[in-house]
Amino acid sequence: MEIVKFILSAICIIFGLIVFIVGVVGIYRFKYILNRMHSAAMFDSMGLFFICLGCAISLGFNSTCLKIMAVCLFLWIASPVCSHLIAKLEFITDKQLGQQIENDLSEIMEENSDDNDI
Repeated sequence: MEIVKFILSAICIIFGLIVFIVGVVGIYRFKYILNRMHSAAMFDSMGLFFICLGCAISLGFNSTCLKIMAVCLFLWIASPVCSHLIAKLEFITDKQLGQQIENDLSEIMEENSDDNDI
């Protein structure tokens, strides 16, 4: 039974680390700050969940497991709220962001119209 707990916890922790790595790559690949914020907010929540789940499986159900889950719950609530507030502040203060988004949308619309003409 101990080896099953070890394998399950190792799988969860490794998957959580892979999610974090994919999130970091996503942050560097996106062009705009709002896209980067979305990538960071989504991947840190899921990566944290799997790492905490792996730790909880390896420790068993005890008070430490409850503390880990309480930290995970707090971060699940706090991370999206903080990301939303930072993104809202960026949208309000960056005057060129709206123009950049409009330019990119017009380019996408032109590409789609060119594809439909063929």
